[in-house]
Amino acid sequence: MKKIAIIGGSGLENPDILKNAERKTVATPYGATSSDFICGKIGQVEAVLLSRHGRDHTITPTHVNNKANLFAIKELGCTHILATTACGSLRDHIGRGELVLPDQFIDFTRHRATTFFESFEPHEMKHTPMAEPFDERMRELLFEVGKELSLPVHKGGCIVTIEGPRFSTRATALLHPGRIKDVPQLGRRPCQHEHRSRVHPGQRVGNPLCCSGHGHRLRQLEGG
Repeated sequence: MKKIAIIGGSGLENPDILKNAERKTVATPYGATSSDFICGKIGQVEAVLLSRHGRDHTITPTHVNNKANLFAIKELGCTHILATTACGSLRDHIGRGELVLPDQFIDFTRHRATTFFESFEPHEMKHTPMAEPFDERMRELLFEVGKELSLPVHKGGCIVTIEGPRFSTRATALLHPGRIKDVPQLGRRPCQHEHRSRVHPGQRVGNPLCCSGHGHRLRQLEGG
């Protein structure tokens, strides 16, 4: 049975989307999660909602305890993760209020925990495959449903994560013009993608992960 974890950033933290909602707290070996979990159903599907930055948005992008959040999601029995984020757009065809289902990312962060595997046991290396970081089947389903609902949705794109909490400079946005860059944002974590493959030490099967970006134009970065 599928159970979906929704990691909500800015704009997707409303518990009213769940039926029969109840709050749960999960203890983890990595410390406290960003918030308690709101558990319930969307239609007939079990779902849990986590507020990435805390219910009052007090946690900066750099200091979100991503390891604790992912450990707790696994403990709650979730099979899939849908992570949302507010972001900008560096493409003319991606406008304000539109949805992007990225298939790649570039990580410009410097101060965040990027892995569950901070040390290796002798001769037991943990190198996480990352060529295809987002789950293709989830992206296809979300795109199909978005089109059925007449939502402005884009299939594919490269999400660029900067450290934050500041936004990127114009120079950062225009860095290496030949490089693929579609949506810059602050919230995605490198070890979210590691979670898809290995979760954390002691658990072998990860969760399919899809990330959606809610875009707005960054005209100031283009000088316009």
